[in-house]
Amino acid sequence: MLLQQCRMASMGEMIDSIAHQWKQPLMSINAILLTMDRAIELKSKPDVYLEEKMDEVISLTTHMSQTIEDFRSLFKIDKEKHMFDVTASLMYAFNLFASSTTDIEIVFDMRKKMLHRGYENELIQVIIILLSNAIEALNTRDIANKYLSITCHIKRNFLHITMEDNAGGIKKENIDKIFDPYFTTKSNTGGSGLGLYIAKIIIEQNMKGKLHVSNIAKGTKFEIVIPHI
Repeated sequence: MLLQQCRMASMGEMIDSIAHQWKQPLMSINAILLTMDRAIELKSKPDVYLEEKMDEVISLTTHMSQTIEDFRSLFKIDKEKHMFDVTASLMYAFNLFASSTTDIEIVFDMRKKMLHRGYENELIQVIIILLSNAIEALNTRDIANKYLSITCHIKRNFLHITMEDNAGGIKKENIDKIFDPYFTTKSNTGGSGLGLYIAKIIIEQNMKGKLHVSNIAKGTKFEIVIPHI
């Protein structure tokens, strides 16, 4: 019975996490299709524009499909590490949110190419979780000059990835709880409280690293630290 309960709990966490990851892409796809429908109705855009929008939809649906595969293998221990370009992976994650960040000033501070041996898809998932939370905070709090920065560098055999925003930070009474399973301040908008919990599992259990959070002058800072060999 205990084993069955653990399996059901894991399945519930996986389904909630997939739903959490699919929410933003589905909203983006809906916005793209509405734009395309309007353009077709008014015949105001060339075919090249429609082809570009279709490519965006295909990219988003491909990511959604990959999300399922990534979470299916999340808790397996027989995965193999491979060499990948961290910079390209970070840019890939940010490009998935291109349609949702048009009014956000985004600053990148990293080398053009930064090779790392590890689990690329899982790192992308963590970046997507952090990015999704930052964008939601910036939008729901109606920040005037929205700002988001991401830095990446290697120091003393550790890969450091830092994401900062100016969304006002996390309340003191909540900051020690945000990585707890099912803790959410967004229950009224469908928040499951599993996104940051899963991110911490990926970084600290699967990658043997650390995921830190702190409040800064105008917002929140998340830092990922992973052994770099």
